[in-house]
Amino acid sequence: MQVAKMFEHAGDYEHALAEYEIVLQHAPRNVAAQKGRGEAAFQLHRYGTAEKYLAAAVRLDPRDEAASRELQIARAVIGVDPFIRRISAAERDRRLKFAFERAGDRLRACGASQGTSQKSDKSKDQAISAQSDQSAEKSQQSGLASLQQEWLALKPKVSRRERMAEPDVASTLMDLVFRIERQSQQNCGEPAEPDQALLLLAQDSDGADR
Repeated sequence: MQVAKMFEHAGDYEHALAEYEIVLQHAPRNVAAQKGRGEAAFQLHRYGTAEKYLAAAVRLDPRDEAASRELQIARAVIGVDPFIRRISAAERDRRLKFAFERAGDRLRACGASQGTSQKSDKSKDQAISAQSDQSAEKSQQSGLASLQQEWLALKPKVSRRERMAEPDVASTLMDLVFRIERQSQQNCGEPAEPDQALLLLAQDSDGADR
């Protein structure tokens, strides 16, 4: 356990996972090792594995809010991935449409919040800083506007189910979803759980299957 935590603190989750596995071979009901194993898998973007391990940890200690939260997020990532194996074509299309609509909602909400910043009186000493902030804000708004145009251009294809079956449409759609989620996080802060799941999926599109 000590070695596992040392690897974990060093950010070496691969070795931490291996050490937790050794502990659990000898003590399968060790709650701390179960939780550590799940967290290590989560940090490695192995959401399928993390879901299994964290579920075991929560069964052993239902009061562990941190493990329950990570379990919830891991399940959310698995639930939004349109390219995960073992799902039907209809379910894949449903997930693609959900991701697209969710990103559109996030984009509109972020754009609205960016456009409603209130003006305030500034002293002369703050003038240069204010100009810099305004320039950065205009750049961010321009990025959001560009993504909005891309989203609107792709919407007709999403509305036609037969077009969503085309591999290039699905890839283009998810690429746009990921870019929207990243830009919105940069501009508007941490998102709600479904958007957070899409952001994690953007980091590793194969993570839900591992």
